[in-house]
This record gives sequence, C-alpha cells and structure tokens, in this order.
Amino acid sequence: MASQKIHLAVQRHYRRAKTLARTVAETWGEEDIHQFRVEVKKLRACLRLAGATHTGIKARLPGKLHGFYSMVGIIRCLQLFRKGLEEGAARLKKELPDTCSARLEGRIETAVAVIKEYLKLNFPLGKPRAEWRVPVHGHGATRGIEAFIRDKRDSMLSDRILPDEEGLHAMRKAMKDILYAWSCFSGDDILLLPEKWRSAGNLHACTDVLGEFHDICLQLQVLQDSHFLLSVDGEAGALLEKVRLLWLRDKEDKLEQLRHLLLPADEARVENPLAPGDLKAESYELHVD
Repeated sequence: MASQKIHLAVQRHYRRAKTLARTVAETWGEEDIHQFRVEVKKLRACLRLAGATHTGIKARLPGKLHGFYSMVGIIRCLQLFRKGLEEGAARLKKELPDTCSARLEGRIETAVAVIKEYLKLNFPLGKPRAEWRVPVHGHGATRGIEAFIRDKRDSMLSDRILPDEEGLHAMRKAMKDILYAWSCFSGDDILLLPEKWRSAGNLHACTDVLGEFHDICLQLQVLQDSHFLLSVDGEAGALLEKVRLLWLRDKEDKLEQLRHLLLPADEARVENPLAPGDLKAESYELHVD
C-alpha cells in the first residue's frame, strides 16, 4: 500500500541518517559526509512526498537537522574542491603546492571546529516527529504521489534550448527526488513521467552527468574566492589558473553531453544561445544543499 510505503520510507531514512550523523561527528571523513548527505536528501524527498498527501506532515527537515546538514555541506564543498585541485594538478603532471594544501586543510579544520562547538549544544537528531507516524489514507496517498510527480516533472522538462545553470541544478534536484522516492511509486505512477524518464537507469545516467557538471561549477566558484587566491604565491597562482582553464573545458564538455541527453536530436546539434564559453563561473550561485 502506497501510504505505508511512504511512512516506512520516512522512518527508514531517518534512522539511517541518524546513524550516519554520529559517524560523521566521529570521523569527518569525505565518504562518511557524502553518505550522510545523500541519506538526508532521501529523507527530504520522502518528506516532500508525504507532505504532498495533505495529511499535516511538514515537508521540511527538522530545523536542527537542516542546520547540521548545511554546515557539513560546507566541508563537503571544500573536500570536493581539494579533490578537484589534486586531480587537476595530476592531469597537468604537477603537484599541488603546499600553500594550497595548507590553506584548504586550515579551512576544513576551522569548519569542523565550528560544527563541534555547535554539536555540544545541539545534537541534530532526536526522536522522530510524532506526525511522521500518522497513517496516510490510501486515496490521499495516491493523490499526493500524483501531485509530487507532476511537480517534479515540470522541472525535468527541457525546452528547445538547454536550461541555464540554475535550471540544470533544479532539474537535477527534481530527478534525484524522483529516484529517492522511486520505491513508493506504482507502475501507473511512473507513467506520469515523460517517456524518456520512466527508466530509473536513464534518470541515474542523466543525474550523474548533471552532478559532475554541478561539481565543476562549485569548484570554479570556490576558485573565485579572493581570500583563498591571496594566500598563494606566484607559482601556485599560475597552476591554479591552468587548473581553472582545465575546468572550463571540462564544463563545456559536460554541457555538450547534457545537450545530447536533454534536447531532441535535431536541437542538440544546434549551438545553444548560452554558449558554454560564455557561461562565467562567477555567475553561478553556490549550492551545497
């Protein structure tokens, strides 16, 4: 029954997020943080699905959990940036200068220290909300699932040109929400999606490329941080500029992949008015949620 699936999914992802949060607070490891954030996103998607049933369930995460999730997201962003710099330097057959590594490690350590102080007073995961245990009537669940899918479907549809960076980010979030709640859908529910996206495999393939594009945009955004750039010497600055150009080329390659994934075949061959070379990194708003 759909209503039972929804509520079991909410409670399952909450328990998993709670366990992973404790692990993060002990290790602050890159993979632990990633797994925790993915689990919170799954919980959030299921809450949105439950909220669409109009049963009084709030679609938002509890405030303290959302705060912890956002703060950990800053560490995740810096870790991705560090990894991207290391890989970029390796592609250029260079080593990342100690000045860059030290600066990044310092920022990560500062962020961890701030969150540790926060956790002394605010452990973000307590008991599940009482409202999460309220059963959803079958008819309400069916209507809610339909409303949820239609809402996400609208963000997943492409016009005859590729969306801008904000639009691509919204599209990825909508596709991810569908995938996270996939187990709650029936075959008839799936038919509400555009034909191309009725396959979980197709959605996974597209969100993988959208995720890689998003990571590149994040890396370029952090690279624009003047506070970071002022802390490196001339040699390091020269390497960072070469890495920046490398990332811009990667960004163009991902946009080309996305044209073929998202646009009709005849439109994918037409140059997009928002040419990839014209998409400036500084126009991208940093998203860690």
